Amino acid sequence: MVPAGVRRLARVVIAVLVCGATAAGAVPQRPHEPALVHAVHWDALPAAVHSWLTRAGIDQARFPGWLTANRARTARRIREGDEDHLVAFALQSRSFTPLDRIEPALSAKAFVSGATIPADAAARLRAMARTLAAADDDPRLAYFRELPHDEAALQGMYTRAMRVLHDKEFVAGNDAQAVAAMYQQRGLSTDSAVEAGYAVQAGLATLHALDPARRIRRVAIIGPGLEIAPRTGFVDGVPPQSPQPFAVADALISLGLADRETLQLFCLDVNPRVVTHLARIRLPVDLMLVSSIAETGAVRFTEDYRRYVLGLGLAIGDPQPEPLLGEAARGRLRRAVRVRQDLAGRLHSLRLDVVTERADVSFDLVVVTNVLPYLANEELALALANMRAMLAEDGVLLHNEARPILSELAPAAGLPLRQGRTVTIATVAGSPPLYDTVWLHGAGRAVTRVAVGDASVPAERR
Repeated sequence: MVPAGVRRLARVVIAVLVCGATAAGAVPQRPHEPALVHAVHWDALPAAVHSWLTRAGIDQARFPGWLTANRARTARRIREGDEDHLVAFALQSRSFTPLDRIEPALSAKAFVSGATIPADAAARLRAMARTLAAADDDPRLAYFRELPHDEAALQGMYTRAMRVLHDKEFVAGNDAQAVAAMYQQRGLSTDSAVEAGYAVQAGLATLHALDPARRIRRVAIIGPGLEIAPRTGFVDGVPPQSPQPFAVADALISLGLADRETLQLFCLDVNPRVVTHLARIRLPVDLMLVSSIAETGAVRFTEDYRRYVLGLGLAIGDPQPEPLLGEAARGRLRRAVRVRQDLAGRLHSLRLDVVTERADVSFDLVVVTNVLPYLANEELALALANMRAMLAEDGVLLHNEARPILSELAPAAGLPLRQGRTVTIATVAGSPPLYDTVWLHGAGRAVTRVAVGDASVPAERR
């Protein structure tokens, strides 16, 4: 069975949101990093974005108030996203209880139909509350212990999370517009998975083919994410980790677009706990890479995707023995890589709200995957303008969002389309394949319209 949240496309979940938060509580920067982030002002936006926002009801006079409300709204969504992950972990993990794991979507259906928390879920929530109340230095439990974690709080989190999940899986169903609207309201996920790196590598290979002489030195990764507890398909034994920066570095170096001696990676995320995790990474570091999609009799990985996963990390690290992860990892591609010391000092982490803030850095490349679906149209317009402001004049934006309004908003922000393509991850017997899209926008360059094939299944996110 294709996991909930995947449906008929690749679940490409490497990046979480960078879309608004208060400056209060921001993670301190490292001593050698200057204060790079500042709030966006109306006068700093392109005239075409002014016009679009004004038509949407946000003119210059209303803009400061809208920013304040947006920050408060996103702070709530960050909290709810972390709570969703805690609930997903409580239902699925076998690390803290011998009770049978529960598929979150099925638990949501049972909860709504029964109008009460099912007994099996209630038992797991009690066990989770006891575990979090005890002393334990496990990094995943430490992450969740920062949230309210008594039994009553966990029940409240479960109730809200299951209602949202039920509406997505069993009410919105295949209604793409309804699902899209839900993503613009739900909690901000920190999900991360290996599939997104495949689309990024495909996009970078296209960029290299278009411009073989191009060299990339500074890269911004918007919403690098943190694998903490996906909403479905959780695998015990995979530690909390942020593999996307390393996957991007691996692709750039292996394709000849970057040199390891000059490459600088800036990870910009709205969630302070993600930024804290990134700031604490010390090389060499071990990554455990596991596909979020499992191969079954009906679902078969493409050979290109299989080769990508099995070769991932070889440009920046050394393979390690394949991890033993138990029954939950059956059918999934997996590999372990130790990232070498020579990338030390090249990874930087900053808290940034890409809707309401921008960084005073000129990037050759901005990578943003599975972030834009969480943004309402007015947020998307501002995010694109801020990303354009952070690009060098010959810089490139790479993303995987196929929302039609981008054809209007991206050129308005000074980011005309250069190239687009699809990548197939797996075939499904009797159904369309699982795939992702990838798009390249140049900073002020002419639009190049490229057909992306007869893609009959739109990309869906977490």
